[in-house]
Amino acid sequence: MDYLTLNRIVAFSLFAVTMIVYVVTLAPTVVFWDVGEFIAAAWMMQVPHPPGSPLFLIVTRIATMSFNSLIAQSERPSGASQTGASAPFSEAIAWRDVGAGWQKVFGSFRGVGYSIEWHDFVAKREFDWSPSFHPDCVELCLNLSGKGFVEGRGSRAEFAPNTAGFYYRQKEPLTAKRAAGERHQFLTVEFSCPFQALQQCVYQD
Repeated sequence: MDYLTLNRIVAFSLFAVTMIVYVVTLAPTVVFWDVGEFIAAAWMMQVPHPPGSPLFLIVTRIATMSFNSLIAQSERPSGASQTGASAPFSEAIAWRDVGAGWQKVFGSFRGVGYSIEWHDFVAKREFDWSPSFHPDCVELCLNLSGKGFVEGRGSRAEFAPNTAGFYYRQKEPLTAKRAAGERHQFLTVEFSCPFQALQQCVYQD
């Protein structure tokens, strides 16, 4: 047996043994040591244990932002899904009359549990924006111009220019209107209930 053949056999044997040990001892999920710690720190842009690895965290955060944008694109409903009886919830249908007046700024409600959205449009008639509220969602609204309201279960939140507020939709829909003949500019931040529960667990740990 020549040296090259022996070298290849030894190398392959070492690789096979190492791979078998790795697969057998592989954790069933992400453990919260270095791997889980760095994932959480990169996601929330915080500092893990020294030395902190700032370049790694920045690169990881940028990568997740790009991944979020791909998720947001995949959420755009096709014509078939809009007409199907069991189509998943999509707020794009609620904003189709305003066109480019509704823009996703960051995040993905179904993908990562939150979404930041910008709205800028003129309502020719009273506009119903309640179909845009996701079930089991807490939504914050920073209202810059235009008047509107959100109402449900005997409570009512009024949105005048330069005001802010929040509302929570459970399974049943809310009532929400925007005044006719006004320019409406507002920023919303939507949080899913599972995302909030996850964040609470992270901070408690």
